Amino acid sequence: MSEADLLIPKEQISPLVPAVPTPSMNIKKELDGILETTAEGNPQLVIDSSDLSAKDVIGLLLYWSWPNGFTVRKLTELVNKSWKTTKEKYIASVIAGAMKGLVLKEGQKGSYVFKLSGAGKSWVETELIPEIKNSKK
Repeated sequence: MSEADLLIPKEQISPLVPAVPTPSMNIKKELDGILETTAEGNPQLVIDSSDLSAKDVIGLLLYWSWPNGFTVRKLTELVNKSWKTTKEKYIASVIAGAMKGLVLKEGQKGSYVFKLSGAGKSWVETELIPEIKNSKK
């Protein structure tokens, strides 16, 4: 026995339990072939985004981060990398703000975080993702 084995009695060591899939694991699986995680840990579209609107792209990015969200700056950066680069500094903020009922804006002025609402999550799952998958066939 090693010294470590002597410090903690075997009765007090919990057995290893397999990981239970979390919503974020399921979400990332649902997005396979549409959006992938970069080496830096950010979401990036891997499909042709020319047929997607800014609303679609923002919905997919926020869905990837469910139940969390992104700051205005981060969301704009991700939209620029995945969709179209725009000169407007906070285009994502304007578009996300117009997604009434689908996106929530939390926090204080200057540090807002955008997140999908329950209706927004449902929209991505039941309308947007199936539409994208059907158009890929």
